[in-house]
Amino acid sequence: SAPASGVVVFQSYYIEPERINAGKCATVHWVVENADNIQLLRVGSVVVKNGKSSDSYRDCPKDPAVYKYRLEASNSENANWIELQLIVDP
Repeated sequence: SAPASGVVVFQSYYIEPERINAGKCATVHWVVENADNIQLLRVGSVVVKNGKSSDSYRDCPKDPAVYKYRLEASNSENANWIELQLIVDP
């Protein structure tokens, strides 16, 4: 397929649920248009590399904290990112 061009669009992105107890799981969902490269970072570390345009990532943090997830998407012309957060209670 031809390389993506134009503006990178985040059609949808959310965490379900947005608040959990430690050891339980949440899933980050996304749908991105016009991106050749998609990656998801959790607190600065890459957890999904070469993500698909419609994809998800299940996470089960063991430690209570507020976790920030950054979804980065780009093509040869543009880059964009969004941030989501998950609250993990004890």
